[in-house]
Amino acid sequence: MSSEPCWTSHTDRSLAPCSCTPDRWASPLADVNKDALSTTYTRYTLPALASTPTASYIRVRPDWLDAASPSAKHVVYLEYRARGWGDAGLPNSYDSKVVVHRVTVSGPDYDLKLYGDTRNELVSWAGLGEGTDLPDYGLYVRAVGK
Repeated sequence: MSSEPCWTSHTDRSLAPCSCTPDRWASPLADVNKDALSTTYTRYTLPALASTPTASYIRVRPDWLDAASPSAKHVVYLEYRARGWGDAGLPNSYDSKVVVHRVTVSGPDYDLKLYGDTRNELVSWAGLGEGTDLPDYGLYVRAVGK
């Protein structure tokens, strides 16, 4: 696990988290694809991303979308970011938030290890008690706490 904070500067947001595509150094708590979406509601408990290299994020592979859709070429990550560990310098605006970002992949199986990592794109974030709509994927994410 990297001990360096992972931040990038965006023109519309200062010091936005880039998340370093955790597939490179951690393992997912859940891999969401069309088979995993058989229910309308699923609750996951995410630890702070920087606190553990195992089961620390949710990876969404939107294989339910039409292959011609630009969104079908993304891997979407849901991570809980909290100040501490490798995120010790996390700004207040991202502390205790679920951060959503995506990476574009070129292969049909969404495997970044095979097809390489491309630029992360911050999509949205939600604090406890908040939600974020992800219409490109037909998903809604709500951060509910314990």
